[in-house]
Amino acid sequence: MLREYSLVKPVYRGSTKSITIYDSNDTPVGSIQRVYKNRLQQTCDFIFNATFFVNVQAFDSSGQPVCSISEQLGRDSLVRSKWTGSSIHLGEFTVSDATKIKANPRMNVQLERDFTIRLKKSIGNKSVYMMDEEDQVLAEISYQNLIFRRNITVNLESADIHILDAAALYYIFDSRHY
Repeated sequence: MLREYSLVKPVYRGSTKSITIYDSNDTPVGSIQRVYKNRLQQTCDFIFNATFFVNVQAFDSSGQPVCSISEQLGRDSLVRSKWTGSSIHLGEFTVSDATKIKANPRMNVQLERDFTIRLKKSIGNKSVYMMDEEDQVLAEISYQNLIFRRNITVNLESADIHILDAAALYYIFDSRHY
Protein backbone atom coordinates (compact mmCIF):
# COMPACT_ATOMS: atom_id res chain seq x y z
CA MET A 1 0.00 0.00 0.00
CA LEU A 2 2.27 2.76 -1.30
CA ARG A 3 0.86 6.28 -1.29
CA GLU A 4 2.86 9.10 -2.85
CA TYR A 5 2.68 12.78 -1.91
CA SER A 6 4.75 15.81 -2.84
CA LEU A 7 5.53 19.27 -1.53
CA VAL A 8 7.92 22.10 -2.34
CA LYS A 9 9.94 23.54 0.52
CA PRO A 10 10.70 27.29 0.18
CA VAL A 11 14.20 28.68 -0.29
CA TYR A 12 14.33 30.56 3.02
CA ARG A 13 14.33 28.10 5.93
CA GLY A 14 12.74 30.58 8.35
CA SER A 15 9.78 31.24 6.09
CA THR A 16 6.34 31.12 7.70
CA LYS A 17 4.67 30.58 4.34
CA SER A 18 2.21 27.70 4.20
CA ILE A 19 3.58 24.67 2.30
CA THR A 20 0.85 22.79 0.43
CA ILE A 21 1.00 18.98 0.26
CA TYR A 22 -0.33 17.30 -2.90
CA ASP A 23 -1.27 13.68 -3.55
CA SER A 24 -0.31 11.77 -6.71
CA ASN A 25 -3.23 13.38 -8.61
CA ASP A 26 -2.02 16.92 -7.68
CA THR A 27 -4.96 17.38 -5.34
CA PRO A 28 -4.14 19.37 -2.16
CA VAL A 29 -4.51 17.17 0.94
CA GLY A 30 -3.28 19.71 3.50
CA SER A 31 -0.42 21.97 4.42
CA ILE A 32 2.32 22.54 6.97
CA GLN A 33 3.50 25.86 8.28
CA ARG A 34 6.36 27.02 10.46
CA VAL A 35 5.13 29.14 13.35
CA TYR A 36 6.74 31.29 16.02
CA LYS A 37 5.30 31.77 19.50
CA ASN A 38 6.26 35.45 19.59
CA ARG A 39 8.22 38.17 17.77
CA LEU A 40 11.32 37.59 19.93
CA GLN A 41 11.58 33.97 18.72
CA GLN A 42 11.31 35.10 15.11
CA THR A 43 14.03 37.73 15.59
CA CYS A 44 16.40 35.29 17.35
CA ASP A 45 15.75 32.72 14.65
CA PHE A 46 16.61 35.24 11.94
CA ILE A 47 19.88 36.09 13.69
CA PHE A 48 20.86 32.44 14.28
CA ASN A 49 20.33 31.24 10.68
CA ALA A 50 16.71 30.04 11.02
CA THR A 51 17.46 26.92 13.06
CA PHE A 52 17.14 28.18 16.62
CA PHE A 53 13.37 27.73 17.09
CA VAL A 54 11.51 25.17 15.00
CA ASN A 55 7.75 24.94 15.64
CA VAL A 56 5.41 23.44 13.04
CA GLN A 57 1.67 23.12 12.54
CA ALA A 58 -0.12 20.91 10.02
CA PHE A 59 -3.55 21.68 8.58
CA ASP A 60 -5.96 19.52 6.59
CA SER A 61 -7.42 20.59 3.26
CA SER A 62 -10.18 22.59 4.96
CA GLY A 63 -7.67 24.56 7.07
CA GLN A 64 -8.37 22.81 10.38
CA PRO A 65 -5.30 22.14 12.58
CA VAL A 66 -4.35 18.45 12.66
CA CYS A 67 -0.85 18.39 14.17
CA SER A 68 1.16 20.84 16.25
CA ILE A 69 4.80 20.43 17.30
CA SER A 70 6.54 22.93 19.61
CA GLU A 71 10.16 23.09 20.67
CA GLN A 72 10.83 22.83 24.41
CA LEU A 73 13.31 25.32 25.80
CA GLY A 74 15.52 24.65 28.79
CA ARG A 75 18.97 23.56 29.89
CA ASP A 76 18.49 20.04 28.54
CA SER A 77 17.53 21.30 25.10
CA LEU A 78 20.77 23.26 24.66
CA VAL A 79 22.64 20.03 23.92
CA ARG A 80 19.87 17.91 22.37
CA SER A 81 16.69 19.48 21.08
CA LYS A 82 13.29 18.27 22.29
CA TRP A 83 9.78 18.93 21.07
CA THR A 84 6.30 18.09 22.27
CA GLY A 85 3.46 17.51 19.90
CA SER A 86 -0.14 16.58 19.58
CA SER A 87 -1.91 15.12 16.60
CA ILE A 88 -5.37 13.84 15.78
CA HIS A 89 -3.81 10.66 14.34
CA LEU A 90 -0.83 10.03 16.66
CA GLY A 91 -2.11 11.53 19.91
CA GLU A 92 0.36 13.18 22.30
CA PHE A 93 4.04 12.58 21.56
CA THR A 94 7.56 13.81 22.22
CA VAL A 95 10.34 14.23 19.67
CA SER A 96 13.99 14.10 20.68
CA ASP A 97 17.18 14.55 18.73
CA ALA A 98 19.23 11.33 18.90
CA THR A 99 22.09 12.41 16.61
CA LYS A 100 25.52 11.24 17.74
CA ILE A 101 27.45 12.00 14.54
CA LYS A 102 26.41 15.01 12.46
CA ALA A 103 26.83 13.03 9.23
CA ASN A 104 24.25 10.48 10.45
CA PRO A 105 21.31 12.47 11.90
CA ARG A 106 18.55 10.69 13.84
CA MET A 107 15.39 11.62 15.74
CA ASN A 108 13.07 9.59 17.94
CA VAL A 109 9.32 10.14 18.26
CA GLN A 110 7.88 8.58 21.42
CA LEU A 111 4.11 8.15 21.31
CA GLU A 112 1.86 7.82 24.37
CA ARG A 113 0.89 4.28 23.41
CA ASP A 114 4.48 2.99 23.91
CA PHE A 115 5.32 3.10 20.21
CA THR A 116 8.49 4.70 18.86
CA ILE A 117 9.06 6.09 15.39
CA ARG A 118 12.65 6.71 14.35
CA LEU A 119 13.75 9.14 11.65
CA LYS A 120 17.18 8.52 10.18
CA LYS A 121 19.31 9.59 7.26
CA SER A 122 22.62 8.12 6.15
CA ILE A 123 25.48 10.16 4.76
CA GLY A 124 25.34 10.64 1.01
CA ASN A 125 21.72 9.49 0.83
CA LYS A 126 18.97 11.85 -0.30
CA SER A 127 16.31 9.91 1.60
CA VAL A 128 15.04 10.10 5.16
CA TYR A 129 13.40 6.97 6.53
CA MET A 130 10.69 6.80 9.18
CA MET A 131 10.88 3.40 10.83
CA ASP A 132 9.07 1.63 13.64
CA GLU A 133 10.62 -0.39 16.46
CA GLU A 134 10.98 -3.51 14.27
CA ASP A 135 12.86 -1.53 11.56
CA GLN A 136 9.86 -1.64 9.21
CA VAL A 137 9.82 1.42 6.95
CA LEU A 138 6.71 3.53 7.57
CA ALA A 139 7.64 6.30 5.14
CA GLU A 140 10.47 7.25 2.81
CA ILE A 141 11.00 10.94 2.18
CA SER A 142 13.36 12.04 -0.57
CA TYR A 143 14.29 15.28 -2.29
CA GLN A 144 15.62 16.12 -5.73
CA ASN A 145 17.39 19.48 -5.23
CA LEU A 146 19.82 20.18 -2.42
CA ILE A 147 19.42 23.95 -2.71
CA PHE A 148 16.83 26.38 -4.01
CA ARG A 149 13.24 25.19 -3.97
CA ARG A 150 13.38 21.60 -2.82
CA ASN A 151 10.92 19.19 -4.40
CA ILE A 152 10.16 16.65 -1.70
CA THR A 153 8.46 13.31 -2.32
CA VAL A 154 6.85 11.40 0.55
CA ASN A 155 6.12 7.71 0.02
CA LEU A 156 3.94 6.31 2.80
CA GLU A 157 4.39 2.56 3.04
CA SER A 158 2.23 1.98 6.13
CA ALA A 159 -1.12 3.09 7.49
CA ASP A 160 0.45 3.71 10.92
CA ILE A 161 1.40 7.29 10.01
CA HIS A 162 -0.61 10.03 8.31
CA ILE A 163 0.87 12.27 5.62
CA LEU A 164 0.41 15.47 7.63
CA ASP A 165 2.20 13.98 10.65
CA ALA A 166 5.00 12.63 8.46
CA ALA A 167 5.44 16.00 6.71
CA ALA A 168 5.53 17.93 10.01
CA LEU A 169 8.07 15.53 11.52
CA TYR A 170 10.20 15.69 8.38
CA TYR A 171 10.09 19.50 8.42
CA ILE A 172 11.57 19.52 11.92
CA PHE A 173 14.17 16.90 10.99
CA ASP A 174 15.18 18.72 7.81
CA SER A 175 15.26 22.17 9.42
CA ARG A 176 17.57 20.96 12.15
CA HIS A 177 19.81 18.73 9.99
CA TYR A 178 19.93 20.61 6.68
